[in-house]
Amino acid sequence: RDPAWYQEYGVYAAVAVVLLFNALFTEHFMTADNLRTQLVQVAPIVIVALGMALVIGTEGIDLSVGSTMALAAALLPLYLGYGLVPALLIALLAGAVVGAINGTLVSLVGLQPIVATLALFVGGRGLALVMADGQLKQIVNPDILALGTGSFLGVPTVVLIAGVLALAVAFLVQRTTFGRQIVAIGGNRSASALSGLPVKRVLIGVYILCGVMA
Repeated sequence: RDPAWYQEYGVYAAVAVVLLFNALFTEHFMTADNLRTQLVQVAPIVIVALGMALVIGTEGIDLSVGSTMALAAALLPLYLGYGLVPALLIALLAGAVVGAINGTLVSLVGLQPIVATLALFVGGRGLALVMADGQLKQIVNPDILALGTGSFLGVPTVVLIAGVLALAVAFLVQRTTFGRQIVAIGGNRSASALSGLPVKRVLIGVYILCGVMA
């Protein structure tokens, strides 16, 4: 086959093969309970992957997403006393700050993405450990737990959130000027800069989105 076909559809073909194999040889694979379990487990990864996809679209990489998740998780229990919404906003703001630092190091300082985000990977993980006193913090807030265990019309809440974000990112990339700028910069950053596109601003924005989704 044409190599372009494998590049375009190879991932989908591989997923189809894995699903078919499990459907034939894994007991209880094709059940509603298993499907629900798989969706709940995959949904957080999908959310992080959406932000990473935007970064990769600019020919970048973000190694700090794990540390960003750890930092947000360390901050969340500290602010739950003020309510669910303020705590979530603080966690999202922390992700945005990490993303802004990554974007600044890449676009303004000129560091390679793997170097810039590796620095935040180390620094963010260390900061999270300090804030959590080096221990896992158990969250018992029912509102937070509902995000992971609750459902709406039979669909897990976290799956709905991942689905909405996936549609939002698809719309962003395909239907907005910012999305077209991401595609252009990923195709040829130098040509994009010469044509007047705000390359630095777009890069910072992309890394901020990645940090927020982490």
